[in-house]
Amino acid sequence: PGLVMHQYQCNGVLAGIAICRKGFPNKMLYPEFKARYNILAAKAVAKAKNDKSAAGAVMDVIKLDKEKFRLGHTKVFFRAGILGFMEEVREDRIGLVLAWLQA
Repeated sequence: PGLVMHQYQCNGVLAGIAICRKGFPNKMLYPEFKARYNILAAKAVAKAKNDKSAAGAVMDVIKLDKEKFRLGHTKVFFRAGILGFMEEVREDRIGLVLAWLQA
């Protein structure tokens, strides 16, 4: 049992389980988040000093409750269902931009 627990710890499995237990099963690296959701707050993202502050700026602009996400050292963590909500907000913004371009 000790060897198995050591292997889990070395592979990061225990950290992943701890994160899921706290209720944040979905995660995304900052560069990936910034590339995907930049459209939601382009001005704020452009002013951000780093990717972490850019992610925080996006969350502030869309007024996402701070209980729904956490900003880690290298990743954004989301509660269940929040990535789906983020995708809906993103699709709505893309639709607005396309409608504006066609007008």
